Amino acid sequence: MGCCASRIRTGPRGRGSSPALAVLLAIAVLLPGHARAQQPAHARLAAHPATAWDAADAFAGRWGVSAGDVRVEWSASMPAVSTEDRVHIRGDGAGGRYIVELERADGTIQRTWVRAGVVVPVLRARVDIPRGTTLDSTHVARESSIAWGGPAYARPHDVLGWITRRPLAAGELLVEPAVAPPPAVTAGEDIRVLVQNGPVQLMVPGRALGTAAAGEQVRVRLATGRRMTGIAEADGVVVVDSMETGK
Repeated sequence: MGCCASRIRTGPRGRGSSPALAVLLAIAVLLPGHARAQQPAHARLAAHPATAWDAADAFAGRWGVSAGDVRVEWSASMPAVSTEDRVHIRGDGAGGRYIVELERADGTIQRTWVRAGVVVPVLRARVDIPRGTTLDSTHVARESSIAWGGPAYARPHDVLGWITRRPLAAGELLVEPAVAPPPAVTAGEDIRVLVQNGPVQLMVPGRALGTAAAGEQVRVRLATGRRMTGIAEADGVVVVDSMETGK
């Protein structure tokens, strides 16, 4: 379970509100949940005037991102926070959920959950794309979405040069397994095999027994007839460890 803690900061959020501001805050609370989900984290915090803790800054520091890209949704049970409290963020963000733990000055502890995420770019099909198409900029539309849970839950978005594994309709997300990297080696082709034995490396000819993208495992057969498993690299080389057993 990850955690981080922050001392409550005093500032404008902790001061009394004017009647006009109170009306605006009441309106913010009554907005539908979907509409509020699109607001910046700072706007959401305005609905909790007793909360001096800046959640956007806390999550931004935890993730190493800009506070303006953080989105936070509170549970209905968010308690008031005083300047004497210490706030701990606990959890790994699975499902976007974290536990906010308030350590009170009197030693008591209160917990509630929040949903937190960060704005990330996503790629969608700009047009209908047939199966087997190599993606280029004409196929791709860039948009923003929220990775609930933080950057660790963001999906890779650099798919230019990847290949569609099935027909895609305009608007669909360009993510695996619908799209995949191009193969680094193809079954049946002659390849180079880099055999490693500690600090010693030897490049020998071989043949790929399967198709694999860079970074994936693939079986190979050396010129001697020995079969081994290695990792395909982008330049078509397969790296194997001489300690790997095989025939």
